[in-house]
Amino acid sequence: MTNKYNKRYAKQKGNRMDKASKRENTISDQKRQGIARIIPPYAVIPLLSCLAWNCIVYWGTQVLCANRPHYDFSTPFDLALPFQSWWILIYVSSFVFWPLCYVMTAKYNSKEFLFRFVTADLLSRTICGVFFIVLPTTNARPQFEIDGFCDALLALIYHVDMPYDLFPSIHCLVSLMCWLGIYRCHEVKFEVKAAVLAYALLICASTQFTKQHYIVDVAGGLLTALLAFALGMRTNWYRPVQHIFERVNQRVWRDMGETHER
Repeated sequence: MTNKYNKRYAKQKGNRMDKASKRENTISDQKRQGIARIIPPYAVIPLLSCLAWNCIVYWGTQVLCANRPHYDFSTPFDLALPFQSWWILIYVSSFVFWPLCYVMTAKYNSKEFLFRFVTADLLSRTICGVFFIVLPTTNARPQFEIDGFCDALLALIYHVDMPYDLFPSIHCLVSLMCWLGIYRCHEVKFEVKAAVLAYALLICASTQFTKQHYIVDVAGGLLTALLAFALGMRTNWYRPVQHIFERVNQRVWRDMGETHER
């Protein structure tokens, strides 16, 4: 009698566990489907990691090099270029332009391409970090009176974004990465690709007219993007990166289901 009861209890317990597991999987699947309407779920954590690594490199190197001498790479071209504060509108619009392009890159390309792209992006910031530490740079910003919204916005940017970590230009680097990612999207129309390239070039120009960067910073950012992208596309360096993120994704989605159950 006792054995029969134990077997029945074990069977009931197993059925409950199976049902709980199915509910957990269903919840995770629903969340994935909701996110998948915007971006492939497997791309969320890798792209957020790119953002995190960008912030660590940019702000971290400024702390490390705070008391070191900084170099000024100004050229006659930079001195001759006029200062125009209205370009700050295009400059700050990059913070909307970049995530839109990265989401499109993830959505309209293959999974392998996405991890190659992420590898290139992480590599590009690592290269920037090396330059920021080995060759810290600065520039001379113009003095101007605030007369209107654009002047006020530019003054705010000057206040929160100190003139350090200029070579290579991350603004120009990321803008070119946007186009390189969108260019490979077969489902994206040619007109959209052309518009992305045009806007990326406008952002590069904005770094000049707002005096946020020198021309050598622009060249350095573009070359860094091309180098990192080529390495990401033509090597197998993406494979360990993909392996790590796939394991993280599995753990995160499973934990999300468990949290919802509790």
